[in-house]
Amino acid sequence: MPLSFIIPGVRSSPAERLLMGLVPASHRDGRVASSLRRGLRVLSWCVGACALAYAVQIVLLLVAFRAVGERCWLLWPALFVPPQISLLPLCVLLPLGLLLCPGSVIIDGFVLFLVVFVYMGFRWPITPPRGSGPSVSVVTCNVGQRNSARLSPFIESQKPDLIVLQDAPHKGRRYARQYRDRYVTEHGEFVLISRFPVRSSAPVEAVRWRQHPVAARFAVEWDGQPLLIYAVHLPTPRRELSRIMGVGLIKEWARAHGWLGADPNDSVALSLEARPALVRALCDQIRAEQAPVIVAGDLNMPHWGYMYKVLTERLWDAYRECGKGFGFTFPGTSRNPVTLF
Repeated sequence: MPLSFIIPGVRSSPAERLLMGLVPASHRDGRVASSLRRGLRVLSWCVGACALAYAVQIVLLLVAFRAVGERCWLLWPALFVPPQISLLPLCVLLPLGLLLCPGSVIIDGFVLFLVVFVYMGFRWPITPPRGSGPSVSVVTCNVGQRNSARLSPFIESQKPDLIVLQDAPHKGRRYARQYRDRYVTEHGEFVLISRFPVRSSAPVEAVRWRQHPVAARFAVEWDGQPLLIYAVHLPTPRRELSRIMGVGLIKEWARAHGWLGADPNDSVALSLEARPALVRALCDQIRAEQAPVIVAGDLNMPHWGYMYKVLTERLWDAYRECGKGFGFTFPGTSRNPVTLF
């Protein structure tokens, strides 16, 4: 591909050829035609520059998400914005590129690929999952956040070996009646429904958030060996997100610095500093185990954040290994138009 096609403004654009076609042949070398050409080429350069700046911004944003993520409370809210929103500039840049700067379409295509397959994480598995031998199927759900969808039909269709539930306090007996052919064990808000015998269970006392354990450890007998299930429910970010909306951002800035009588110990910044430490404590607990471990639950973390990076340094993401599609959580649909699905 010639370099002149990539550099905006070097070759005449479709818009320039169309406009020049409307100018009489006798006037194409005049001042008006020359001014039109210069104006269109300036517009072509602007479109190409905007497309390049857009691509650079997306790359830098993803690098910042992974390297810094939740550790910067000003960057942290952007982690929860639907990735689809980052494609909206293409609604303007792509048509303008086709008309004024065909070379910028290559950049737009790169951004589209980057957002869909890297940022949004669309997967179409080509290689088989790692490992071989017996497998275990797991379904996990926060039953307090189901979007009013019924979980039972989904479980019946999937027939998982293990069902790990969070936000289900005092529901163990109900599930024991519903799944009479399985072993049901509960600890606090966590419930494990297993095809395999459950040998032991206990809350993970070493990993706490505001005096409450965020995980429970279950040991089941699988294929003649112990298999450890960590049911995890990391703290929701809703409270912190609501506090930095609108003028709350200025208030939190003052609170973090102890201004205006605000308590610096009750700031969003300190809360965010504690979250990575919580994940590291969980990873340390898992690393000390001798048996295979499955971590399942409501992690309340974006997959492009720093905490996800810390967690996956020790664990394999099952969706990344053998999933397909976008990996939406159950029920996989939403009426929120901002999510664009």
